[in-house]
Amino acid sequence: MDPSQEQREWQEQSIANPQPQSGTIIEDFVFAVGIINFHHIRGPEIEYWLDAEGKSPLDTEKIASINERWPYLSFEALPDGAHMFTECFSEFSLVFDQSSLFGCACVRQVDRADLLNNEDKEYTRSTVQKAVVLITRYPITIQLREQLSIITMTFFEQMDFRDREIVQMFYDNIRTRYKHVKILNDDPYETLTENSSNENGDGALKIIKESDFYVGLDLKHLVLGLKRNLLILLKALLLEKRIMFYSKNLMKLFNSQMSFLSLIPNLLLNLQDCSDPSLNSLSQNRKKLTSLKTSDRTSLLNFIGLPLKLFDKGGFFQPYLTLQQNEVLNKKTTLWYLVGTSNDLFLNQKHKIADIVVHVDHLGESSIEILNEDLKPSLSLTNADKKFIDFIVHQVKLAHLENEGSGSNTINNFNLSRSFNGGNEFIRNNLEDYLIGLLSTLKYEKFLENATPTQLNSLIPIGNTNHNQLHSDVKHYNELFISEYRKSNNYQIFDDSTDDELFNFFEPTHAANLIASPNIWDKMAKPFQKLRR
Repeated sequence: MDPSQEQREWQEQSIANPQPQSGTIIEDFVFAVGIINFHHIRGPEIEYWLDAEGKSPLDTEKIASINERWPYLSFEALPDGAHMFTECFSEFSLVFDQSSLFGCACVRQVDRADLLNNEDKEYTRSTVQKAVVLITRYPITIQLREQLSIITMTFFEQMDFRDREIVQMFYDNIRTRYKHVKILNDDPYETLTENSSNENGDGALKIIKESDFYVGLDLKHLVLGLKRNLLILLKALLLEKRIMFYSKNLMKLFNSQMSFLSLIPNLLLNLQDCSDPSLNSLSQNRKKLTSLKTSDRTSLLNFIGLPLKLFDKGGFFQPYLTLQQNEVLNKKTTLWYLVGTSNDLFLNQKHKIADIVVHVDHLGESSIEILNEDLKPSLSLTNADKKFIDFIVHQVKLAHLENEGSGSNTINNFNLSRSFNGGNEFIRNNLEDYLIGLLSTLKYEKFLENATPTQLNSLIPIGNTNHNQLHSDVKHYNELFISEYRKSNNYQIFDDSTDDELFNFFEPTHAANLIASPNIWDKMAKPFQKLRR
């Protein structure tokens, strides 16, 4: 449908007067580095801590204050089941200053007999387990994770845990390199200056791209493991239900959660409120846009209302939930969440604490268990939903078979695997189309419900007064789901903060209708067509 004259004028004015270049400057991207030790009597505990305060990393008062601020940190850094792996990682979120920090711990163990100081009375077991933990202001990128892995391995290979110089050097190095960071979306219009500053020196600006947060995530495995259940799970997330991921394979546990959340455009870059149900800074500061820069992906996504505020007040995201955090789930203020765990005790009480459990086995294969029977009708997939997700699964299967036939899994194939049909970008783009179509359809349905006869006449051919031919695609998403979704907190935020005639810019149609035709971005007003990554 064509935009109204008023919308055309608004659009032209916005294009003529673009907003400033998007991008968020982050000071001190790296918050802290620490060493967590497993003590045979006291359990996990912080033994070494480096942050901007500059106090001695062994200062007992400093460490005590960290323990008081984050009493679960040591347990999050040394998760249940870590001893089963030569090396494993743990990821978690932390509340700090009415915002969220993100932790990543690299866990290893060594035989006590191999240590140079193996007579130390602190070591009473046959193996010694420790973790080097990195705390950042955004979820960790794979580049930092790989550096953390190398440093942890080197720290262990010294066979002398009294020598922590390598950890100090690691902190000093990355704190300097990530002192000034600019987070950018993957816009097609980038300046040479921004690109060239990626390799920064002391005090220079470090560029981190949206795509950097996606490297290492395995959406293809997620799609093949869940199939239709992936769309059911996505709808449950939109409905703000209690979702628990469970796996004994810690790497698969974290990768599957982050891969799943990456399906919501730009969400991984907007998790400031995820660490506690009391946080809602993003929705509090959000205002309805009155202008739009069409060459800026961030501006465009904001105009659409993406990312949705899925972890606003009442909800939270904790990639690794410790047994000690069980109390958080039972708070009256905790209404919904996405959490991950490897502890069987959580699984034993699943009917009490979860609406849906996602089981991820040691190979990464996934299945879902809907525990709340009342949810099943609203989560039921329509024929259009099934057509859409089956198409994605089919393309991913084809790509998987082609990849196997090529006989190459080298890193040189990374860019190819992101872009071709069935690759990670293909999956993300199609789910993005689904969400945009859903949100636009909701706006169109609301418009039809409240429109005056004059407004309705403007949508049909001149001389035709049959308003019955005007209808939305709501039924293709499951009308029960739509009814429940309209009650959700994130929908209310979306509806209040986006243009009421969003459907004039984005076709209000189910993504299944676009499978055999150009995607939804090609059906938008022409100025928007180049914004697809």
